[in-house]
Amino acid sequence: MFCAACLRKLSAVAAPARRSFAWAVLLVQSAIGFTLIWLFFYFFGAVLLSVPSSFHEGTVWVDKWWKGQ
Repeated sequence: MFCAACLRKLSAVAAPARRSFAWAVLLVQSAIGFTLIWLFFYFFGAVLLSVPSSFHEGTVWVDKWWKGQ
């Protein structure tokens, strides 16, 4: 148990002045997040561009029963 005066003295000494680099950490995390999102959409677009044009003709989704065969 500590008295209020002793606790005040201990807490004043226990908190040394530090430089805050929280803004740098936030900046790095934001840059990494932006880069990951950009890479995801870049490669997703590259995959969509690699799909052959015959796939987009509309006949892929039509089943044989729909045509009556």
